[in-house]
Amino acid sequence: MKYLLIVFISSSIFFTEIPEQKKYIETLLYKPSTNLLSYLSSDQIKKIETNKPYMYVDVWASWCGPCIANLKFLNRIPDSSFTSNTNIIALNIDSTTERWLDFSKKYITNTKIIDIHLNKIQKDKFLLNFNILAIPRYLLFDKSGNLVSSECPGPSNPELIMNLNSLK
Repeated sequence: MKYLLIVFISSSIFFTEIPEQKKYIETLLYKPSTNLLSYLSSDQIKKIETNKPYMYVDVWASWCGPCIANLKFLNRIPDSSFTSNTNIIALNIDSTTERWLDFSKKYITNTKIIDIHLNKIQKDKFLLNFNILAIPRYLLFDKSGNLVSSECPGPSNPELIMNLNSLK
């Protein structure tokens, strides 16, 4: 029992000595949400067209080879017939904004794709709450940001167009 008390006291001292780590840990201790919009800033939310009832989200990073390979297919989707009812969002989880911008300019060539970068706190909460352990990962949300599917086909899979065409 003394050992646990010492660990607890030690942890308290650790957090009081390093306030930025305490603040970061506190931001992770919150009520989880499966609503996409709760992870985005107001500026990021403004990019999303509110008249479209669905949001198809591609979670990617510059260091992920399969993610980069699938971006060429993602670029073709907004020009297909179903995009009148679906926002296409490329959600980047790179650790730096610079790396995201460099790769976005090179690989996201369709201007209809909504390109969003999550900062560290946004990313950590998002990945944790949607149980994303590997990328690329594709999700579908409704217009209000509520999760519809956490296991969507990727943009290179022909089933994606059929699934999205069937949405009303």
